[in-house]
Formats: sequence, C-alpha cells, structure tokens
Amino acid sequence: MRTQRGGERAIRPGIDIVTAGELSQGCENGDHRLAPAAGKVMDQIHIDELRVEAVIGVYDWERELKQQLLLTIALGFDNRAAASAGTLDASHDYARICETLREWAATWQGELLEAFAEDSCALLRERFGASDIDLRVDKPLAAQKLGCARVGVRVRRSFG
Repeated sequence: MRTQRGGERAIRPGIDIVTAGELSQGCENGDHRLAPAAGKVMDQIHIDELRVEAVIGVYDWERELKQQLLLTIALGFDNRAAASAGTLDASHDYARICETLREWAATWQGELLEAFAEDSCALLRERFGASDIDLRVDKPLAAQKLGCARVGVRVRRSFG
C-alpha cells in the first residue's frame, strides 16, 4: 500500500483512493467491499509446479520407479498478522511447506493421484492449518506416455 504525502490517502490496486476515515466509515455503514466477510478468508499463498517424487501408479512399470509429480497449490490463510508483523515468524514459510511435501511424497506409496491429492490436503491442513486448499497434481510421465500436455487431478477443500 502506498500513501500519498499530505493527503494520507491509501492507494490499493483495483480500489478507489480512500482515506482511513472513509474506510472505517464505509464499514460502519455496511459497505464491506474493502474488508473480508466475517469468518471468510480471502488470502492465499501459492506454490506453482513444485516438483516432488513418489511411487505412484496402477501399472507394474510405475510401481518400480519414483515418478516426478508437479504440485500447484493455493493455501488459504488469514495473512493480516504476517503483513502487519512483517516477519517470517508471523508468516508461512514457503521453503518449509515445500520441504515437508517433498519429504512426505518420497515416502508415499499408492496407486491413484486422487488418493495422493487427498492425503496431501490432509497433510497441509494438519501441519500448516490452511483453511482452504486448492491442489492440482500433474503426472508428467503419464502425459508423455499418452501423448498429451498434462494429466492429473485437482481438488479443492475448505475447512471453514
């Protein structure tokens, strides 16, 4: 957020210029377009195409090797505390999330991407407390064998 000198007006992308007084007045008058709805998280952090390896598949040849999977993740959190504090301790450490998923996937063994996705969501909820999870899991080797750009699953879970 930038502040114009002298006018103390907040400038936010896609939102008209408002002063702090106008913002609080708008909320008091029932105009909540600048504030999240009660109990509703609007913030997300995302990790795109995280590479992990897992033993996964229904065919015998798939069960004999670790395959690369690509995870695209959006995790819903209330990020206001992190934004206010400005420290990693108050935030969600992307490196820790990536490391946790890589270590976990390396030990996971199953047949279906659907099961992998569900188990991944459970892990992300349990370890990091995400209120919403949007997870896409792509299986590049299967796409290559099928002659297409991508195959995979996408799941969305809300815990609110």
